[in-house]
Amino acid sequence: IGQWEGNVASGLGNYFHKGGTTYRGQWQSDLQHGVGVETWAEGASFHGTFKAGQKTGAGTYRCVDGGEYSGMWTDNIFSGAGKYVSSDQCTFEGQWKELVIHGIGKYTWPGGMEYAGNYESDMKHGFGIFKWKDGRKYEGYWANGKQSGEGRTTTENGEPKTEQRT
Repeated sequence: IGQWEGNVASGLGNYFHKGGTTYRGQWQSDLQHGVGVETWAEGASFHGTFKAGQKTGAGTYRCVDGGEYSGMWTDNIFSGAGKYVSSDQCTFEGQWKELVIHGIGKYTWPGGMEYAGNYESDMKHGFGIFKWKDGRKYEGYWANGKQSGEGRTTTENGEPKTEQRT
């Protein structure tokens, strides 16, 4: 339902699929193009920009479980700067590459722990700082999600100690 040009959807329009998926927004040459909202039958939704039928640019995806990603998209996947808040309130804000955390970012847990630093393929990798709720802190290098190489640990009393991890 909407605007047409040359027998194809162009301009503003609404699409209703018999499976429950809907799209309301801008169209060009029969493809989602511009700003729109896509909603699926199970309750997930995307509100953002489309280019030639693909989610591309800024957008927000709301998951069925209550989680939410807001940030950049490329060819229907998160890629670039973005923020994800899970249904249990864990938060990651930083860089994404093809749906996974990749680059620099900060992950926080509801209990007060946080990690800020480099990620590679969804794992801590490179330099980063991990802080615990009780004041302990590790500043150093990580490889494949684990502390690796030189780093400095600070105890809950604020006392530093340098360590070498392999």
